[in-house]
Amino acid sequence: MTGQDKPVKTAGDAGSAGAARTLQKALGRRIRSLREQRGWTLRNLADAAGTSVSQIGKMERGECNVTLTTLLPVAEKLGITVSALFRGIG
Repeated sequence: MTGQDKPVKTAGDAGSAGAARTLQKALGRRIRSLREQRGWTLRNLADAAGTSVSQIGKMERGECNVTLTTLLPVAEKLGITVSALFRGIG
């Protein structure tokens, strides 16, 4: 089988789901680390970013698919770009 003959994985593949969970968890660790470096509580970040404590907690634990609408203000309040949040974790 040549490289061109290999099946292409789609978003529905189990491997993709596992990769997404890994990325979610890594992103969550990055957000938690940045929040803790600033000495902020979950409430501090949630209030600053205009979201709920529950949402920030889920993001930090990698338990949700974060939308850009949610991630942009979180990154802004943490003083980092969205692309920098993902740098080195994907």
